[in-house]
Amino acid sequence: MSTDLSQRAPAPGALGVVQQFLNSVDIASGTDVLRTSADVSAWFAERRLFSRPGEQQADALPEVGDADFGRVLQLRTALRDIAEGNLTGRAAPSAVETVNRIAALVPMAVRFDTDNTTLLTPLGEGAELAIGWILAITFDAMNTGMWQRLRLCAATDCRFAFYDASRNRTGTWCSMSTCGNRAKVRAYQQRQRGRALPA
Repeated sequence: MSTDLSQRAPAPGALGVVQQFLNSVDIASGTDVLRTSADVSAWFAERRLFSRPGEQQADALPEVGDADFGRVLQLRTALRDIAEGNLTGRAAPSAVETVNRIAALVPMAVRFDTDNTTLLTPLGEGAELAIGWILAITFDAMNTGMWQRLRLCAATDCRFAFYDASRNRTGTWCSMSTCGNRAKVRAYQQRQRGRALPA
């Protein structure tokens, strides 16, 4: 995972929470901050995903059951796979199917605000509510075109989810100075080896 935050600013607004969700597993170091149900509950609470608009989050953390814990990990994997498709323009059908299956289990509603805006909001409780927020934020980002800028680093030993704020949307690596530079060095070395082979 790149730690060069000066090169890639985090995703704006609520999409930053989804970006953090995708990066809660670190491929580079092999670490996962969502290893247990308690980890998931604390992670959701820290980001206030257990409350609805205008509500104050309860002091007691809701328990995350085994079924919800499994759904959270499945959702993270599926959303990472869909974000990977932002480089190619096509999401993996199996990942879309997983997200649709999980979304069907979460009650949602459209909320109308006085400024003539609408927001998809979850209606559940506990983990169901938190999962609903992840889905609602993703839904909104897809409809506004922001989701297409959320990508996985092309480096196979990184896969950090980064937000591509470039005008032409051609970002490939989370950081040019680390993953991008390593890729260029490898490509150069391969070209040099190819030239060194006998005719």
